[in-house]
Amino acid sequence: MTMLRRPDWGHRHSPGAQGGYLPLLTPQGKIGVLGVYPSEPGRVASPDRAHLLETFANQTALAIERAQLTNEAEQAQVQIEAERLRSSLLSSVSHDLRTPLAAITGAASGLLESNHDLDPHGRELAQVAYEEAERLNRLLSNLLEMTRLEAGNVKVEKEWQPLEEVVGTTLLRLERLFADRP
Repeated sequence: MTMLRRPDWGHRHSPGAQGGYLPLLTPQGKIGVLGVYPSEPGRVASPDRAHLLETFANQTALAIERAQLTNEAEQAQVQIEAERLRSSLLSSVSHDLRTPLAAITGAASGLLESNHDLDPHGRELAQVAYEEAERLNRLLSNLLEMTRLEAGNVKVEKEWQPLEEVVGTTLLRLERLFADRP
């Protein structure tokens, strides 16, 4: 802790001053200034009283710093709790959305693969339902992955990869989506 400079109580620098100022210092730096305006400035000028005033200023600075640190810790705890709730909600919503989505995809796929006599319009509707369910599944997966990335729950492990494999795998995954495009 830095020692405080004793204030001038109406002496050398400002003979008409009725009070003095003490910086409120902590190990992290200045956090304020304490202004003292005694009814009898001459009594504060004694070394014992000045030392007592410095001690009071030190204790005030420590109390303010402790309050600030407590506030920061509470804010960090609230942030952690909010992130935990967000993660839990996202997990629940993910499960609640994926279950019916899998049923829709399975039903549409079953209709398309079955030997039932579907008219062309019914087959087209089943195809659209299947494709849109697949698209919604991809969007949901992307949303979940983005949330994990933003939350910092994913650790990236970088490795060198042959570009041909990356492009080839991507093209295979997207082949059905872009079958009509060159």
